[in-house]
Amino acid sequence: MKKIISICLLVVTTFTVKAQDMSFEETVKYINEKIACCGYGSFSQFPKEANLGGDIEWFDGGRNSINLFDLVSVTTDEDHLLNNNGISLVKGYWNGQPGLFRIEFQKTKERSIVFHAFESQLDAERIYKALLHLKSLCTKKKDPFDK
Repeated sequence: MKKIISICLLVVTTFTVKAQDMSFEETVKYINEKIACCGYGSFSQFPKEANLGGDIEWFDGGRNSINLFDLVSVTTDEDHLLNNNGISLVKGYWNGQPGLFRIEFQKTKERSIVFHAFESQLDAERIYKALLHLKSLCTKKKDPFDK
């Protein structure tokens, strides 16, 4: 009888266990692979680098970098399809091309930086979600004199 109950519990547990989230390294690899295959423009081949402190660096004709914890949230307009914690998915023009979906980092209320652009809204949404997940895996560096 104990064996039957144990087997039933094992079967139930096997089908109800939730898959683990991607690790930091897996998320960075996913972002780079998705941009390389599906990103718009000639800079898709340059890898994006990140660290657990929230720093991200990328090349788009020049070296860019941001810290995911230094972004500001802003009020969005109709072009902003998704917006969370200073990371936005925006539909519109990029480099003179209409109809693209771009990921933007909001540095200040007046200034945003385009991270990358996509022709497909689905691919852009996946990168947007991956960046939010990446931020959740990072830890903000604390100043020793902060309270």
